[in-house]
Amino acid sequence: MKKQLSSRGILLFLFLGLFGATNLLSQGIHIRKGVCSWGDYRREYQFNDVPESIGYLTRFPIEDIRSRLSNKNLKNWNIEYHIFTSIEDAELAMVELLDMSNLYMYNIIDSTLSQGQLGDNCWHQLSVGAIRFIKNNVLVTITPKISDSSIDNTDAESIARKIESTIAESEKVDKATLIPAPEIQSVEILSDLPRNWEDTAEVLVNASDPNSRQLHFREYATGFAIVSETGQLTVSFNKNTDLTDDTSKAKVKIWIWNEDFLTSSVLAEIPFSTSSVINNHELLTIPETFTLEQNYPNPFNASTVIRYGLPEPALVSLKIYNIAGREIITLTKDNQSAGVHQYTWNGKNSKGVPVSSGVYYYRLETDSGIRAKRMMLLK
Repeated sequence: MKKQLSSRGILLFLFLGLFGATNLLSQGIHIRKGVCSWGDYRREYQFNDVPESIGYLTRFPIEDIRSRLSNKNLKNWNIEYHIFTSIEDAELAMVELLDMSNLYMYNIIDSTLSQGQLGDNCWHQLSVGAIRFIKNNVLVTITPKISDSSIDNTDAESIARKIESTIAESEKVDKATLIPAPEIQSVEILSDLPRNWEDTAEVLVNASDPNSRQLHFREYATGFAIVSETGQLTVSFNKNTDLTDDTSKAKVKIWIWNEDFLTSSVLAEIPFSTSSVINNHELLTIPETFTLEQNYPNPFNASTVIRYGLPEPALVSLKIYNIAGREIITLTKDNQSAGVHQYTWNGKNSKGVPVSSGVYYYRLETDSGIRAKRMMLLK
């Protein structure tokens, strides 16, 4: 899955990018919202408007770039890239990367690099030597291989500009259909249909590569996404990315790429098993059985909501535990009426101290029995 520009050299890894336009930045700025799954609030990202007519690369100019970089560059810096079949996909991939990254990267629209504009759109954090930029339909990420004070982090900008100029000089095609990227034939649903948001479903993506290269698949990530080489994926439905005007179905975006990192996508429509999706719980409804729902959102960052249903009045205990089984906090321990109840956990222990990222369990105990579920806190 990875390529090297030399035996010691540049690690050409995976994981996606954003959108491009070079000195053609003209039409203004538009906004794309993030994809994170841990809350309804999503960061907003600014993009320079870029026309679809800028031309498309059909291959990454590996040899030309290698000839312009020094041995020091090849030794100390990772260079990752993906080639997309549309400007929109490049933008979405950049947003995905930014949301999944632990780097707070600066948008070039707000904070220019020392030598001015880089690529069509760019984010950077030069203090740690990280740059992500889009040129035409290519997303490039540059990061240091190791954290070492001997590495000059300003090298990242120099490397990025050499790559940018090489891409600018490379041969391009004028139609995205001419990119020899994987072709998607269909998406099959292998499991039962989902009933609600945060449910999962098993799907099989049927695709082929023009040159019979190995394909890789994964869901447009709202958290951790597992790569598949068979096309079979477990997708989790999230309102942040999959919500449509038609509440009877969701749209799941799936990435497909080959060994040359030529990347295409498909929007799979997945119907829910009921005619409408329960977006808001009616707290006055009396459930027929004792239930504990999956927390939402999950994974989460700042806070998450836990809901459960009581068919009759009961003494209720709701507690949070860490993965070692130690109690973190008691959310409630009292007599409650029949109906649907909900509590919000803000990621803090009983002393009000924030806990670390990781897997936690919430345990609900009543006279009717015990229920427990797992959740993940990401910071």
